[in-house]
Parts: sequence; structure tokens; C-alpha cells
Amino acid sequence: MKAALHIPTLPRPEIPRVIWVGRDASPQANPTSWQQRRIVHNQDEVLSYLKEQCSNLGIEFIVADFYGDKRETAFQEQALLASRANIMIGVHGAGLNMFHFLPFNSVVVEIHMGTTGQKNSANFVNHIHEGKYISVNGQMKDSRAKRMDEKHVWGVLQS
Repeated sequence: MKAALHIPTLPRPEIPRVIWVGRDASPQANPTSWQQRRIVHNQDEVLSYLKEQCSNLGIEFIVADFYGDKRETAFQEQALLASRANIMIGVHGAGLNMFHFLPFNSVVVEIHMGTTGQKNSANFVNHIHEGKYISVNGQMKDSRAKRMDEKHVWGVLQS
């Protein structure tokens, strides 16, 4: 797939690059009931915290949010962005399929909110050759408001 899109197979960067796969929480997204369970209502707060923590360690933090104003972003451009990271993190869903473009030996952190990890997800990550798959239960600060505990997510990234 990389070759067909002219995406180079890049070596794993020496300094980690983290990419967060964002989810559209706007009413215009019109999510189904099962998709609504995957929406992080404090996503901006979580991203701000993770970006700050990464910055303190000299780690680049990229947000892949291809919705809203960015919904017309070409697939090749999305794939190229993913190919420059070696740690991908996001809530369970189709957006995490961008892991196919990660360098070999990368890490995928899949957050499950109200669902359980799926064995197939771990099997798919084998496509990134010796990659690591981490399934995380998305701990909430407030489960009724779907507010994720960003410090829990950071703790997983550090391990």
C-alpha cells in the first residue's frame, strides 16, 4: 500500500514522534449511538496536556484530525503524515488504520472507552513488523460527561 501511494518506508526516528488520531465530536459528524461512546468530550484538554508533556521531553506531538476544515485532505497526505511518526495513539476506530503507514517497530496505543480490546487489532499491528500494540481502558475523570483522564493516557505512553 505504501508503494502504491509513493509513501517511503522510513526508518524509525531516533527521537519519538507521537501522532494522535482525533475524532470529530461536532454535531455535524452525526455519530451513531455506538460511535458516540468513542467520543472524548475533553479531547482538546487531553491533547493540550499530552502536547505539553511531549514538548517537555523534546518529543514531537502531531495531531491527525482530518475532519471539519481538514476533511478534504488527500489520503496520500494523511498517509505521509502518519509515516513520519512511530507512536500512534487514539480511540478505537477506523482512523487507527493509518498504522499501516508507520515505520517498522512502531507502537500503536488503542484506547477503548466502554468497549473491550479486540484480538484482531493486535493482529493487524503485526503489519508494522515487530511493532507493539497496547490496548488501554480509557479511564474517565467523569464517565457521565465522557471526560478522559489525560494523566492516565500519559502514564501509558511512558511505560
